[in-house]
Amino acid sequence: ADPSFADAWSNLGAALQALGKFVDSEQCLRRAFQLNPNHCKVLSNLADVLRAQGKFAEAREFYGKAIRADRNNVAQKIKLALAQEVILESREQAMAHRAEAIKSLESLMREGVRLEDPQQEVGMTNFHFAYQGVNDLDLQSLTAKFYLNVCPKLGWVAPHCAQPQPRDGRLRIGVASTNLFEHTIGKFYQGIIAK
Repeated sequence: ADPSFADAWSNLGAALQALGKFVDSEQCLRRAFQLNPNHCKVLSNLADVLRAQGKFAEAREFYGKAIRADRNNVAQKIKLALAQEVILESREQAMAHRAEAIKSLESLMREGVRLEDPQQEVGMTNFHFAYQGVNDLDLQSLTAKFYLNVCPKLGWVAPHCAQPQPRDGRLRIGVASTNLFEHTIGKFYQGIIAK
């Protein structure tokens, strides 16, 4: 393969990231960035791997570069809005980031942007906002409204669920998660979920 082919380095970096090899992934993606600093996919992949390593400030910088490289890339705009440090220096900084995220999501809704598959295209939530010790009701409600707005099929309800059936005994729920078994929450609630 041509060592000066940015797409190959970007694809290798994305593959390494999928394997959880973030340091190796970052090295490949930085090489791709050197070769083609205005390639949206390279910038996006690099931002994703930086975010996965907790390097949020730099990830946000690269999401911004990806947006400048392709102003129509909705996924990058959403990632920039939702990429959030776990712990911020002050409550004021946390509130400023929240206000920025809310403003961005509301702006994207007004633009009428659409996603076909948010998990595939964006692949992240506003999870880290929960660590800021602030009432999350408004932000979580807006995020849900946002995703329903940009991907209406997320609101689909199975016909058998449209009219709840009377139940006798305990309420039974199902839990589906790709991260549940390896995540702290999954380990903590394992016994409850199993019953």
